[in-house]
Amino acid sequence: MDLSVAKYSYNIAINSVKAVSTSPPIISIAGQGLGQARSIFINDLPCRFEVESATTAFVEVPASVTKTGISSISAEATGPVAATGEVAVSFSFEELATTVTGISALVQRFLKVLVTTKGTSLHAGDEGGGLLGMVALADGEKLAEGMLVDAVTDTETYFKEDPRFVDLDPSERLLSAEVLTSSWDRNSQTASISIQITNQLGETLETGVSL
Repeated sequence: MDLSVAKYSYNIAINSVKAVSTSPPIISIAGQGLGQARSIFINDLPCRFEVESATTAFVEVPASVTKTGISSISAEATGPVAATGEVAVSFSFEELATTVTGISALVQRFLKVLVTTKGTSLHAGDEGGGLLGMVALADGEKLAEGMLVDAVTDTETYFKEDPRFVDLDPSERLLSAEVLTSSWDRNSQTASISIQITNQLGETLETGVSL
């Protein structure tokens, strides 16, 4: 066997799972080596995902899974070495999205950009609201809540100025993003923000992020 061209697939151990958004359903998974992930599966179904860093990835939960609940999550990579591991997780979402089109697709993209740190996206280095990084630097409740609002404002500006979003259907183009509530718990280092997203058709959808 020519090891210089051989490709091995192996499972990446997932250390933790957190629900980021319920509408649309997005989870955050953490584990060493996720920067090398080539496929992520929920209940053995392939999922759309975006790598945030070497240890974090955001994963879209398939519509069929939101109806049955999550029983397993796995991430697969290819490389010169092999490793194995099993991960099983079970929890449910209170709000279910059956499709990812129209304003739901807009909200999904907005949340992904909002939490992404600029310069870390493998697909677009200039995108990122930087919410994760801002919260990590916060020192004080008022400062942290101000950073949450700033992250939403930066993401809204990015969506309106980026030419990649101009040709989308009006139902998937952003008109406005309004912060409804924001909070930061210094003891638990937990940030929460509620946002109302409005598209170019005037349709609105309330969503939120907890980190």
